Amino acid sequence: MVGYSTIWLAEAARADGGQVTTINKNEHKTRQARETLAAAGLAEVVTLY
Repeated sequence: MVGYSTIWLAEAARADGGQVTTINKNEHKTRQARETLAAAGLAEVVTLY
């Protein structure tokens, strides 16, 4: 699963009112991570580049 680690970071950030910013050079993996985060309800907590 792409974005698995980011889910855990985003959960913690959301609990504290924070944000997560992540960078990935691979556009395919970035797209998959966006989908994973959206499915987890965490898209608004994470900025993907």
